[in-house]
Parts: sequence; C-alpha cells; structure tokens
Amino acid sequence: MRHMFSDLRPFARDPLTFLLDKSARAPEELVPLVLGFKRIFLVNDAELLKPIMQAPEAFLCRGRLLSKSELVVGRSLPRLRGEAHLMRRPSLHEALAKGIVEKLLPELLAEIRRAIFRHMRQSSFDAHAFGASLALRLVSTALFGRQVVSPADEKALLGAIKSVDADVSKGMFCAFPQSPWTKYAQERKRSRAREIIGAILKKAEETPDGARMCHLLCRLGWPEDEICDEIATLMLAGHHATGSAIAWAMYYMATNGWIKRSIAEEADACLSPDGDIDGSKLKSAKISMSLAREALRLFPSAWWFSREVVGAHRIGGHDLKRGDSLIISPWVFHRSERYWRDPDLFDLSRNFSSEAYIPFGAGPRARIGMDLTMLELQLIMLDLAAAFELEVAQAPPRLAPTPRVIIDPPPIKLSLHVREEQPALAQDMG
Repeated sequence: MRHMFSDLRPFARDPLTFLLDKSARAPEELVPLVLGFKRIFLVNDAELLKPIMQAPEAFLCRGRLLSKSELVVGRSLPRLRGEAHLMRRPSLHEALAKGIVEKLLPELLAEIRRAIFRHMRQSSFDAHAFGASLALRLVSTALFGRQVVSPADEKALLGAIKSVDADVSKGMFCAFPQSPWTKYAQERKRSRAREIIGAILKKAEETPDGARMCHLLCRLGWPEDEICDEIATLMLAGHHATGSAIAWAMYYMATNGWIKRSIAEEADACLSPDGDIDGSKLKSAKISMSLAREALRLFPSAWWFSREVVGAHRIGGHDLKRGDSLIISPWVFHRSERYWRDPDLFDLSRNFSSEAYIPFGAGPRARIGMDLTMLELQLIMLDLAAAFELEVAQAPPRLAPTPRVIIDPPPIKLSLHVREEQPALAQDMG
C-alpha cells in the first residue's frame, strides 16, 4: 500500500531517473508525485507549459519549493512577484540584451584567451572547474568590467557557492521540518555566503572600471541591498548554468572529430584580418551554436523548477487547488521520446524550436541572461577551435551528472594542443 511518502526514497536516491521513469510510464498530463503532505504533480505535456508559465500570479507563483534560495540570493528578480517583478525585469533585460552583450565581445574574448593560455600549459585539466571559473569571470566582466573580481574574490565566491549548494538541494524536497540545530548551522553557512558575495559586490561597485550594471542599477535608484541581491543572482546563475554547459560542450567537441573540424572551419571563417573573432559573422557559425544548444538539451543545468497554486485554477482540463505544486523538469522534456527522436543521442541536426526545449525556463520568467550564456558558449568553442585541438585526457566511466540545485558534470579531464594550421591566436594570447 502506497503512503504519502512512498516516492520520497526513490526520488532522493536518483531524482533524474525517478522523474524520467515517472514521465515515461504515465499517460497523464500531470503525474502525481507522492512526496509528502501536499499534492505535487510532474508536468508531463509540453502543451501545458505556456498556460502554466503565463498564468496570472494570483493563481500560480514560484512557491515554497524555491523559498530556500532566498537565503542565498535575497529578493532578486526570480523571487519577486506582481508589480515588483514587472517593474524590475525590463531594466535588467535592457542591461543584458543581446545588442548590449555583443558589444562586450572583445573583453569577453580577452578573458577566454587568458583562461585558455593558463590551461594550455597543463598536461590536463578538469572541464567543469575550467568552465565554472571562466563563466564566473565572463559574467563578472559583463557586469563590472575586466579584472574587477580578483582571483582571491573568485576563490571566496566559489567557496561560498559550494557551502550552500548541497544544503539547499538536500532540503528542497524535505518532507519533515529540519531540527533546530541543523537549520541553525545551515543558516549560518548561508549567511556567511551572503556576506562574502556582498563584500565582493561592494568592492566592485566602488571600482571606477565597474561602470556597468552596478552603475545602471544605481541610477535607477534601487536600494543597495536589492542591487547586491540582483547581481549576486546573476553571478551565481552564470557560474552554475554556463559553467556546466561549457564543460559538456567541450567534452562533445573533444570526442567528435567531425564537430572539431567543422567548428575549426567556422572559426577560420569568423576571424577578422587581425586574428580576432568578428561578431558580425557569428550568425553564420551554425554548428558551434547547435553544439551549445544540444549540450544544453542533454544536460540542462536547471533540471527542474516549480510553480505553486495560490488560488484555485484550471489548466488543460485539470482542476488545481491552493497548495498544489507543479514540477516542470527540462531534464524530462529534453529526454522524452514524445518530443525527440533518439533523445539520449547527441545530434546537432535537431530542431531546437520545439516547445519542449526549455533550457532557460519559459514564459515571462525565463532566465534573463540567456543571450549572454549563448554568446559565451559560442565564443569559447570558436576560440578554442581557432587555435587549438581539444582532446579527452581522461573520460569518466559514465556520463552521469550529479543533480543538486543544478546538474553537475562528472570529472572530465581534457587537454589542449596548439593547432598548427592556425597559430595566430596562440601568438596573440602571448
């Protein structure tokens, strides 16, 4: 006989497999998950995504399953509701719009090449560590300008992120309240993480070279603590999502000779006479863009997000009541045979316009920095291929990701070798 926690143990043991199995075996559009006292449903039909994501907040909001993240990122855009969200989003969207982001191309390339130069002197390096560190520097460059966040700041920030990730992930679906001493210990770690992030951001705001988003938000008259919350969220999201995607994209480029050669040809076609990548030619580099999109399809960094019913509502013929939660899993939609041919196969020929492709979420709360993420991924792949051969030094036994708040790649060791046909960029980095 099933009880109200019968799904909790298999979910905790292997949440990715659990959700995939639930989706594949159930014909329902909303699959009930028995995880505790409240009703929780896995959204199993992509046609429901639009009505769910666009539902008025009087009926559906982000809900209790994501409330713990506020201890880390405060009341930033993902946590805001109603008028506060509607007023803030346009300003952030303007600051990170595609046209603005593309103007940063020379500075982003300089950071990418600096990171490549450091790692080419190593016999091998961890793909995820490389991607996470580089992603943090790229989003910092976009927000504050070059070299505002020092290596010491970066180390402190990475430590702060790691100190809270496991706790937040473990407690997200906890059926019972945590003990007072456990909660106290976790809150102290999160408070310390926020202090580190706040100190870094404070220094960045006071740096003359940081006349980017910090100064834009200051001109809008936002309170200082809200500015810090917003920038902290962007930095954490950029580090998580982009860092993981960089690792996966590098792995697939390193293991596939055709992809490696094709992107090298695209890189040659995108180079300007002085050896830089010409941003106006990026649209024609379709293989590198498809590589980024397919890596995000197979391994979306955010493997789930949720909505909570705050007022009785009907969606797709289903009556929902106050307190119900809806789990939307990009991991499930991206690997469903309902929407993809051979979904576990890496395939660059896919049509990524599918309604089931949601690596950055969907609707009015889709991730605000998606244009920056896609530009970073494409630049990194092209810049690597332009001057280097990327090889796998040590592959993991299985490409099994680790689901926490995000999906972490397994250890993947890569190595870099200078591409003899096009040494110009390697000389330029010196």
